[in-house]
Amino acid sequence: MTMKELSRRPGNRHRSPIQGNHKVRLKTILTMLMFPAFALGQSQREPLTAYWLNDLDLKTATMYDPLLVITCVPLEQLEATANLPDFRKHVGESQAAFSYILDQPAIFLETNERDSIWNQDRRPVKPFTGKLVKEENSVTMIAYGRRYKITSASTADVIRLLRRPEGTKPLHRLHSPIGGAERTVHAIALILEDQAEPSLKGGSP
Repeated sequence: MTMKELSRRPGNRHRSPIQGNHKVRLKTILTMLMFPAFALGQSQREPLTAYWLNDLDLKTATMYDPLLVITCVPLEQLEATANLPDFRKHVGESQAAFSYILDQPAIFLETNERDSIWNQDRRPVKPFTGKLVKEENSVTMIAYGRRYKITSASTADVIRLLRRPEGTKPLHRLHSPIGGAERTVHAIALILEDQAEPSLKGGSP
C-alpha cells in the first residue's frame, strides 16, 4: 500500500495516518520502501548511515554546505549502484521520480551549515551517487564534478534536522525547507527513529 493510498483510506482525512497501530504498520511499509530487495540484492534490512559532505573547493563551496547523504550501502559501493537496472519503465518518469525516491541506495539533501534544509526547487531530497577516493592521507567523495570531505553524521543530529528542517538561523527562502517532499522526509525520520530505538533503550543499535 502506498503512502497516497494510505492517506485515502476511510476515516483518515481528518486524523493522522500514524495514530495507534497505524504507526507500527507505517514503519513497516516505509522500511520495505526504503530497502527494496532488487536494489540491495538481499532481503535483510540494512541500517541507514549518514554523512556530511563538505565541498573542498572554496571557489564552488557555498553557504548551503554541507550536503547530507543518507545511504543503506557502504560508501565504496555507491559508484556501482549507479548501474542498477531500472524497474520503473511502466511508470511515467515524473511519477517514478516521486514515487521511488526511497528506492535509491543513497539520497542527499542540501543544508545550511547543518542547521536547516535548503530547498531551491521543491525537490529537497534527491538520489545520490558518487565515487569514493582513498588516498594515502585522506578519503574523499567525488560527486557531480566536485570533491567532498566526508564526516560521519550522528543519527540524533540527522533526526533533529529532519524534524526541524527550518533550523534556527533566519533565511530568505523561495520554498519551505521540505516543500514538495514532506512525506518523504517524514518517512526517513521514522525509519531513523525506529533504527535508533534500541540504543536509546540501552540495547544494541
